[in-house]
Amino acid sequence: MNLEEKLHAMNALLEAFRPERYLNLGLAFATALIILLVFSRNLFMGDLSWAEAAAIFGSSGLGTVSTGRILSMWNQAFKVVFDEEQS
Repeated sequence: MNLEEKLHAMNALLEAFRPERYLNLGLAFATALIILLVFSRNLFMGDLSWAEAAAIFGSSGLGTVSTGRILSMWNQAFKVVFDEEQS
């Protein structure tokens, strides 16, 4: 397989997982927004309730998981296309 065929195969893999990738990117964006909103409210209001603390920790965990899934998809796509030379 030459480089052009490998890139085409990787592009096809990424196209197949486009909806899942967009979902994970949306979740990561939403969690970052929640963290920023809670942080700014805490900065200006000066108090942090248990619900807000839970929102920070919950959304940071969700952001970590969704970002990890995105990186995992990229890693798998690269392995499928470029690691066949080593086999």
